[in-house]
Amino acid sequence: MEPIRISSPADAISYMGHSLGYWPKDSLVCVALDGKKLGPTLRVNLPSTADVGQSYVERVAHAVGIDRDATAVLIALFTHQPWGPEHPKPFAAMVQGLQRRLLAAGLLVHDVWIVGPESFATYGGANPASCDQETPLAALESCLLNAELVYRAASSNRTTLPPSPNCSPPSTTRPSKQPFRT
Repeated sequence: MEPIRISSPADAISYMGHSLGYWPKDSLVCVALDGKKLGPTLRVNLPSTADVGQSYVERVAHAVGIDRDATAVLIALFTHQPWGPEHPKPFAAMVQGLQRRLLAAGLLVHDVWIVGPESFATYGGANPASCDQETPLAALESCLLNAELVYRAASSNRTTLPPSPNCSPPSTTRPSKQPFRT
């Protein structure tokens, strides 16, 4: 199978929806990486409160760590909670705790994004109190990886799910560890 190339945040976020087979809501999504190979995708519900205990972070880190070949992780928070200059970062303590726990387990966190109903942004950024500039979700529809994954699903006669808001339909099948190039 041809390698998957993830070269932008839009590619990575689009891949998450395709690998799950649906567009996540109120979810923390982690994609394990084995060097330059895509590993399993984990989706868990976001905690109900912004004040998350250590047990949530430990459970997520343990689940990601089950893939013994994983060397790094991509993370996205799919949430309806607002972010921006007037709002604090949602789940900041949880994200910091998870990054520390994954790093202690030997897993590099390549990127963390926040994905809302209409836009996404890099969770980190220069200002520790807010996320980076927002990009409309429409960017996912036009990213190359999304088009390639939709094409692959259509050309292989796989069943696809109905379109989700602001996103092309993802495939119902999940590829096993696929190489990707940056």
